[in-house]
Amino acid sequence: MSQYKDLVEYQKKRLKAEKWAKNIKCLEAKDGYLEREFNSGLIDREYQDGSYEVKRKAKPIKEIINLFEEQTK
Repeated sequence: MSQYKDLVEYQKKRLKAEKWAKNIKCLEAKDGYLEREFNSGLIDREYQDGSYEVKRKAKPIKEIINLFEEQTK
């Protein structure tokens, strides 16, 4: 079973990083919209009429894991 130790450790890091990535880093509300930036790099915007757009996509999971590890040192 020890041959899977590295995979198990990677999966643990990945799950923690994915949970961290969903947290909101910054909020901005103005001119009839709410913009949210997440730790993953994702930026979305929601307007008063309920419409929604993605301004920037999330970073790849490898980058997210690296950012998470830097932030939690």
